[in-house]
Amino acid sequence: SVDRAGRAQVLDTSWIAQVSSFGVSPDGRRLVASVVAQGEQQLWLKDLPAGPLSKFTFDAGDHFRPTWSADGKVIRYVHGNGASFEMLEKNAAGTGDARRLPYGDHQVVDGVPARDGSWFVMRVGAGDTLGALLALRLGVDSVARTLGAGGIYKQGLALSPDARFIAYQSAASGQPEVYVSPFPDVGAARWQVSRNTGMEPRWSPTGNELYYVTDRDEFMAASYTTQPSFAVTATRTLFDVAGYGRDGGYHAYEPTNDGRFLMLRNETFPGDLVLVTNWFAELRARLAAGK
Repeated sequence: SVDRAGRAQVLDTSWIAQVSSFGVSPDGRRLVASVVAQGEQQLWLKDLPAGPLSKFTFDAGDHFRPTWSADGKVIRYVHGNGASFEMLEKNAAGTGDARRLPYGDHQVVDGVPARDGSWFVMRVGAGDTLGALLALRLGVDSVARTLGAGGIYKQGLALSPDARFIAYQSAASGQPEVYVSPFPDVGAARWQVSRNTGMEPRWSPTGNELYYVTDRDEFMAASYTTQPSFAVTATRTLFDVAGYGRDGGYHAYEPTNDGRFLMLRNETFPGDLVLVTNWFAELRARLAAGK
């Protein structure tokens, strides 16, 4: 596991796999991972940290970018078959058939839930004529609504823990930067968070921080306030993420409830899951001791 200083600890040394994306259950006890094998991506469930694996999807095609519902009972994921992409959901217990979310005739390539289970926001592919985001009030809407009217293309979506704001990356300035807008009225304002590139934003589940990575492999933490409006109050580099998996259009790490980060390491064993904690502090200590 990885803490704020950067030391890595492999969660399960017996499990080596090519993992393209993953999601952690709300209670932090289970992992759903998209494993690449035999020319396709299938979802597997794993008890953390070193529990058994069980296959979750079986249909042909690719299954990736999974997320958990707020109560941990449902897993939502993208199913790709050729040039077609759709957002499905299935009971986390593995029972029943997969169901397509109600969002109309669009090509959905990822989605993120609100932490309280109130919303699910989806991004359409770059080739979709909608050019905007889709948002579904879970248990309320019969079909997803369109947020905004296109404009700048948004990737790396992340809803704040209170679902009042949405973070995303956009190349509106000519290079990818992280922005925050009100939610669900995403067109009302836009505040820039990063400087000199920013990608893969994720909100801290436990405090007022927004994380992102730069094109220089810096893992950043931006502190913020929401009064009287959203504003970044401080930004600092936590550690270096060179050698870890990246997904510029989505995200390749998960902040956990205990203040650490679950990441994919691809240096030696592609697909190892690690949580980075105090790597530089340990390195300095070992150098000082002559080890």
